[in-house]
Amino acid sequence: MVSEQLTNCPFCGKLSIKILHIPHVVNKFASGCRAGGKRTFIQEEKYNVISGCEECGKSKKEVEKTLNQGKEIDHKEVVKRIKKQGLPTRIEF
Repeated sequence: MVSEQLTNCPFCGKLSIKILHIPHVVNKFASGCRAGGKRTFIQEEKYNVISGCEECGKSKKEVEKTLNQGKEIDHKEVVKRIKKQGLPTRIEF
């Protein structure tokens, strides 16, 4: 079921973006031939963004791209998270 909802902005974290969330969809394509048929299952999740963020000024396209592909995390942020978890950041031989 597809419904309009409010969600947090991936950039500023405030609740200001209207989206249509389409959950995982399973499609079945079948092809038949003498050598044998092939069935392909495609599962995808999609976010249709209705409006951009009014708080930080990001456009509709920027928000949609980030929600569908994921936000890139800075290398320094990754190292900071690893140190916080107590994992070693240097490998010695």
